[in-house]
Amino acid sequence: MPSLHTSIESTDRAREARLRRAAAAQGFKLQKSRRRDWSAGLYGILDVAGNSAVVGFDCNGQPDIDLDEIEHFLAHGFATTI
Repeated sequence: MPSLHTSIESTDRAREARLRRAAAAQGFKLQKSRRRDWSAGLYGILDVAGNSAVVGFDCNGQPDIDLDEIEHFLAHGFATTI
């Protein structure tokens, strides 16, 4: 029987994959932080056409928002805030 931890990781991976597809459909790319410190598991959205940051990056160019915020942006754009 799979552990709860494994099940949560699997759900997160599926959610990330779904959000990657949603971002691509809107001309964006979901970028995950590569760092293994406090920012691990954070994301940002890039504009594919200009390879520029759209949302979710700090002043150093590191992704800094979670999947909930990514999902909200993809559903509502800049029109609303969390």
